[in-house]
Amino acid sequence: MRGPRQGGEGGVQVKVLSAPAGTAAALEALQAHRAVERLWAEDHTLWNPSPVEIRDRMGWLHLPSTMAERAEEFRRFAEEVRESGLREALLLGMGGSSLAPETFAGLLGCEKEGMPLHVLDSTHPAAVEAAWERQDPSRTLLIVSTKTGTTVETLSLFRLFYRRLTLSVGADRARRQCVAITDPGSPLASEAGRLRLLRLFLGDPTVGGRYAALSPFGLLPAALIGIDLQALVRSAGAMADACRAPAQTNPAAQLAAALAAAAWAGRDKLTLTTSTSTESLAPWIEQLVAESTGKDGRGILPVLGEPLGPPSAYGSDRVFLELRLAEESPDPQLAPLEGAGQPSVSVVLGSAGEVGGAFFLWECATALLAHLMGVHPFNQPNVDSAKDLARREVEDYCRTGRVDEVVPEPLLAEDVAAFVDEGRAGDYVALQVFLPPEERTREALGALRQAIRGRTCFATSQGYGPRYLHSVGQLHKGDRGNGRFIQLLSPSGPDVLIPDDLESEGSTLSFGALIAAQAAGDRRALRAAGRPVLARRVDPPLAGAVRRVADALSRLELA
Repeated sequence: MRGPRQGGEGGVQVKVLSAPAGTAAALEALQAHRAVERLWAEDHTLWNPSPVEIRDRMGWLHLPSTMAERAEEFRRFAEEVRESGLREALLLGMGGSSLAPETFAGLLGCEKEGMPLHVLDSTHPAAVEAAWERQDPSRTLLIVSTKTGTTVETLSLFRLFYRRLTLSVGADRARRQCVAITDPGSPLASEAGRLRLLRLFLGDPTVGGRYAALSPFGLLPAALIGIDLQALVRSAGAMADACRAPAQTNPAAQLAAALAAAAWAGRDKLTLTTSTSTESLAPWIEQLVAESTGKDGRGILPVLGEPLGPPSAYGSDRVFLELRLAEESPDPQLAPLEGAGQPSVSVVLGSAGEVGGAFFLWECATALLAHLMGVHPFNQPNVDSAKDLARREVEDYCRTGRVDEVVPEPLLAEDVAAFVDEGRAGDYVALQVFLPPEERTREALGALRQAIRGRTCFATSQGYGPRYLHSVGQLHKGDRGNGRFIQLLSPSGPDVLIPDDLESEGSTLSFGALIAAQAAGDRRALRAAGRPVLARRVDPPLAGAVRRVADALSRLELA
């Protein structure tokens, strides 16, 4: 085991504890290619001969300085909102528009002068109703957040919640309780102006969604929580300075080199182990790494929420990364894995307040990692395939009243066993969960993942639909094809209608039909890409049904 090599200034450090073979060569390649200098020069040839979706996607490099100028604007707005009598906020968003706000809320919580922030990024009817029932309409600020202003899930949720808010508090007051965050010229920007919403905040169109944590899409919700934005951007600025250093002393380059070397050696499962304090940062990292690297037959799969096991639980396709605060002790279960030859890296935040630096570190590291892997980090060529197929499903539903085929088979341990047993070394199993995101169900899904790993030594991942479509969905269809996908579907239950527009009660689509169409669309996209998919129904009680299958799978003998 090599001794720790570390980089970073201020509050975030990268420590390569047990370096993958080839890490030094990767660092030398970054140095030889002048990758750091070319990144800061916004040289598109670092990734692709064409500047398309690169030269107009580099604005994230400058956010630590440009957002310092807007931090006071966001702080004053948050203060005005509180003075108006609003006491909580509900954010409607998907992917890059929801993950950074979730990270801020989970990592830093709600300050005394702030307001609790809830994020809704599910179209499951039960989750939609639960989110509405948690709110007091007269005291809730509604935030609709989408860069393109066209995200179907976000706009569907906005139409429903805006209509309900209008019916609860009246049209004039509803407008004064709604805020939009979007890019200039988007359909949402036009609609916000037409409705005369309380405020419209515009993002930077040169910043892509998954690189937008330090833009208004992340910082406005952070201001509402009560976070000190000046301190946040100072942390990001300190890391930006550190990320200008030569590769050998650059924390982003060191992180990129370790992960690239691991991927070159077939260790393409980035297994994140987090403390309770840092676990909310992991889903944001998951989207950034998966969507940026998972294309052209390559990719790194982040593995979240999988408890560490003994060395015998793993194959040779892992690299472990510990994410913790400096005041927290290293995970003692990592030492035996390192001793068994598993490479590991540690990213340590001096405090939770250094999350701005952590965001910038990962963005810079991912851009350099994409260079080493030979992929374009700012596009998502396979995302539209599932969207297009889901759109067709919706059109068919509006015409026929039915979505795709019915999936009558219930989830059974024997079916799961047969499906995962067909995999080969280096495969992974992804649970695509079209169920309500409830805690008991999440725990049961964790048990199912452990049972699958115990049986196969495969890495497992889990994502709620349709949220995962905006995160790891690109990698699922763009990587080397070593994923096996289990879709868990709800039986039909109480549904929620989606208003056709913001100011009428007519409806031609429901959330139940929308989420079924999204599941069917992704199922077809995966199969078209040659990926194996097992779709099964989970009958209520959902958590109990999943737990029973997990327990039974653990007892089944290998064929």
